[in-house]
Amino acid sequence: MVSALGRLFGFGGGDTDDITRSSQQQREAIQAGQRQATDNLTTGLENANAFLQPTINRGEGANNLLATFLGLNGNPAQAEAFGNFQNDPGFNAIQDAQQRGILRAQNAVGSLNSPATLEAIARQSGLLQNQFFNDRLNRLTGVGNTGVNAAGAASSNTLNTGNQLANLNFGAAQQIGNSFVNQQNAIAQQRQVPVNNLTQTLGTIAQLVGAATGTSGTGQRQIPVPIGPFETSMRA
Repeated sequence: MVSALGRLFGFGGGDTDDITRSSQQQREAIQAGQRQATDNLTTGLENANAFLQPTINRGEGANNLLATFLGLNGNPAQAEAFGNFQNDPGFNAIQDAQQRGILRAQNAVGSLNSPATLEAIARQSGLLQNQFFNDRLNRLTGVGNTGVNAAGAASSNTLNTGNQLANLNFGAAQQIGNSFVNQQNAIAQQRQVPVNNLTQTLGTIAQLVGAATGTSGTGQRQIPVPIGPFETSMRA
């Protein structure tokens, strides 16, 4: 009978168990969404930076070679870099073409083996080398700057993703915390329901008993008192 009355008035904890279970499912959903979003952000960062990495590598190589040409990596490295430049297939091809042009021109005027021919070849070779070398430095500078820009973009991607992850984790923590608070508030309210039901029921029973026995809800008997054609009651 006690158990039946408990169920009648709302005691027993079944509703609070439902609240706890529902809140736990809510928190698990929040955490699952947090993990999925974290994976998406991390994968996006990795893909973006992987796309930029070849440009970063080329820029690093260009800047390193530029520093070598300027002697910043030591004399042996500088000498090797200049030797490689002078043996550059593109430079040699242009130089050979210009020298053949000079030889044909000098041959046409009968000065093929003259000192003027050798001077023209030497002068043209020096001009070409200077022009080609300056062009090489400019190209290296451009590639190096592109690599620096790509590295800056990768750094910005990493920073932005870090901020997004921080905001994501903070927001998830807030939602989970609110879920706990809401759960405890709902449980407290649910536990108050049977108390309110019981109080209301006891009050109703008291009123019914009073009506049946002629007493008020406090147990005091009502005495009819005539007043003119009407009558009222007063407590004994």
